[in-house]
Amino acid sequence: MTTNAHNKYTDYAEKVINGKIVAGLYIKQACERYLAWMERTDIVFDEQAADRVVTFIEKLHHYKGKTAGQRFILSDWQRFVLYHVYGFYWKADPEKRVVRNVYLECARKQGKSMYIAALSLYSLLADGEPSAECYVVANSAKQANNLYTMARTLAGQLDPKHKHIESYRDTLKFKATLSHLKTLSYNPSAADGFNASFFVVDEYHGAAKSEMYDVMKSSQLQRKNPLAFVITTAGYNLNSPCYEMRNVCAEILANIKSDDTQAAFIYEMDEGDQWDDPANFAKCNPNLHITVEPEDITAEIVRAKNNNGAMAEVKTKTLNIWLQSADVWIDAVTVNNASKAIDIREYQGMTCYVGIDLAAVEDLTAISLLFPMDDGSLTFKTFYFLPQSALTSGVNAPYYQRWHRNGYLQITPGNVTDYDYILNLILQLQQDYELFIAGVYYDSYNATQFAINATNAGLYLQPFSQTLGAYNKPTKEFERLTKSGKVAIDNNPITRWCIANTALKIDTINDNCKPVKKGTKYEKIDGVIAMITALGGMINKGSYYQNETK
Repeated sequence: MTTNAHNKYTDYAEKVINGKIVAGLYIKQACERYLAWMERTDIVFDEQAADRVVTFIEKLHHYKGKTAGQRFILSDWQRFVLYHVYGFYWKADPEKRVVRNVYLECARKQGKSMYIAALSLYSLLADGEPSAECYVVANSAKQANNLYTMARTLAGQLDPKHKHIESYRDTLKFKATLSHLKTLSYNPSAADGFNASFFVVDEYHGAAKSEMYDVMKSSQLQRKNPLAFVITTAGYNLNSPCYEMRNVCAEILANIKSDDTQAAFIYEMDEGDQWDDPANFAKCNPNLHITVEPEDITAEIVRAKNNNGAMAEVKTKTLNIWLQSADVWIDAVTVNNASKAIDIREYQGMTCYVGIDLAAVEDLTAISLLFPMDDGSLTFKTFYFLPQSALTSGVNAPYYQRWHRNGYLQITPGNVTDYDYILNLILQLQQDYELFIAGVYYDSYNATQFAINATNAGLYLQPFSQTLGAYNKPTKEFERLTKSGKVAIDNNPITRWCIANTALKIDTINDNCKPVKKGTKYEKIDGVIAMITALGGMINKGSYYQNETK
């Protein structure tokens, strides 16, 4: 590879790494991975293959909006993605591409639809796959039709008289190679019998299940250079197949997992970034100053702040921030700001209140230690437990395994929650750190034996009512103090997950509220219940308001 060529193909990656281009952690890791591949001895970079796809796309022209009639000139980041995907081949088999799967995530207004249509057309006409079968998969028929209309319009630019590309209601056919391009709405049963050479899934975050992707992927087994392309913005479901794919990609970029066939490009802000700071906009909007301007994003943020109902849409679509639900109780930025590295040794000898949410069977149990501070602020240290059997079964098992591996989740033996294990931990913390436990507050349902054992061990046990009236004051106080910056929550992803899963059940007549799960039974809120139970116990005992007046 010549020096000039090397600069051409590595310029974007090098600028990201040296800070000349603003990018988040995942894109920096993607660039490091790309440059590392350039140095591998088992992989070769085919300049002609990389140039071929770029040249093809840049022959096309925009046909609507302010850029109508202008050539489609790819942005630097768009070229980088194509170089990574189409440029690398195995040295042992120079006709076999390395990358077979692509995950691209960024905010909207980045030219995504044009990019999808152009890539699909290239796969139909110029990728060299005999009898190519190319599919554009969308979540709805309307979305699929919009993408097909764009692909058909672009095809008309290349073949205005339709001599070579036949156009039908939902299909383009290229007679020279017996190939076709077809758009599909989400319907797994309709995808049986396909032999896809290329497929792209648009807005995968909206898919509740992975069947359509799985069927399309399995149809590629007999292809020499198959390509599965996922392009999406962030969404609302952290249990979705898209978010799971994103997590796998993040682990690949971090070298926790290895898969050369998977390329990943995740354009998002870093943890701790202020979501409304224009300095961070480019991290999730790589086409900033091209198809979207900073003032447009700022205007959307102002709209969201003035209308809380628009907050979730602006965060997920304009800023590419994943949320658990469209309904936000305490937003992720506020929770991130409250998250601290809490070392319980620093609270030795202090008074604390303990809230417990005991699991009935195979589920999370949470224990939260609440330390009231002299300035009226609150510090919560929360521990999580799970029976051994639940670590490998159920929808949440992949999350539990990762949290256990990283030290955030403790496993108790057996297939049910071991209450003795939990009681022993409380007693051990009390002894090791000389804590004065003013009270242990719990839901009395199914916890009789635990209460007896804890009382016999010398702890002050007090059942906490599960009614809206009982939870109303501590729930509102927790929210108020957290949003005021007067709550410190230990830096635990399980706690952040629980808060993201929480909505409020409200009694409109009495204006009482209580934390409840937003969605399915798999969305746990145990950490929230434990923290608010501890706060409720402290309020009921009267210590909280006495402490505020010191």
